[in-house]
Amino acid sequence: MKGITQKLDYLNDGKSHSCKDLQVSSLWLIPLNPSLSYHKYDVTDYYQVDPLYESLNDFRNLMNKRTERQGDHGPCYQSFEQRAPMVQGGQWQLTKQITRLLRIGG
Repeated sequence: MKGITQKLDYLNDGKSHSCKDLQVSSLWLIPLNPSLSYHKYDVTDYYQVDPLYESLNDFRNLMNKRTERQGDHGPCYQSFEQRAPMVQGGQWQLTKQITRLLRIGG
C-alpha cells in the first residue's frame, strides 16, 4: 500500500486537465483483510489488514491521500465469509457493520 500511495500523483494528481498522470478514477484492490484461505475472498475481519499487505494505518493513509485528490468514494465489499461475526447476525447486522466500517476508514 505504501507503493500505491507513493504513486498516487502518477495515477491521478487531482487536476482534471493534467497531462502528467493516467487520470485513474478508481482503485481496485485485491482482498487485503485477514482470511481463512489463500485467495482472501472469505474475509473474517473487515476491521484489520492482513500483515502480508502492510497495516491498517498504511491502508488509512492510502485512502486519505486518495480522497484528497478525488473526493470520497467508499469501499465496495464483494465477498463475506459465512462464519464472520458480522454475517452471523443476519442482514441487519451486516448492514450495521458495513456502515461502521465506512466511518472508520479515515
